[in-house]
Amino acid sequence: GGAPVISMSCGGGVAVAVAGESRRDRGVGIVAERVGPAGARPEEGAFSAEESRLLGAMEQAERQEWTLRMRCAKEAGARALGRGIPAARGALRALEIDAGRGTVRMGVDGVDAADVTAWTGRDGDLIVATALCEGGH
Repeated sequence: GGAPVISMSCGGGVAVAVAGESRRDRGVGIVAERVGPAGARPEEGAFSAEESRLLGAMEQAERQEWTLRMRCAKEAGARALGRGIPAARGALRALEIDAGRGTVRMGVDGVDAADVTAWTGRDGDLIVATALCEGGH
């Protein structure tokens, strides 16, 4: 076993945390965000063309929620990588959305061995994404 790894997130009146056992090339991340009244509106350039296509393939009602889920997943993934969110989020690319399981599988630009998966969920107006990074750390 190793030392624990933790990630915390707070804002919008909620605080969340996740912990795991540290092993070589492994990290965890968590992000929680509230759904706004008009749905998620990502900042300019938040998603690559491929990610926009993944979201565009969904029904409109699902697309609004999954836009926020993907944004949270990328931020949680950046935390799992142990990098600053603006720098790492740009390197993360969503490769697959499994809406049934609530997961977003991501890869990292320039790191062949990295695999980041985020599990997302919704409770009322709260979206939470918890990410695990294995390899390429």
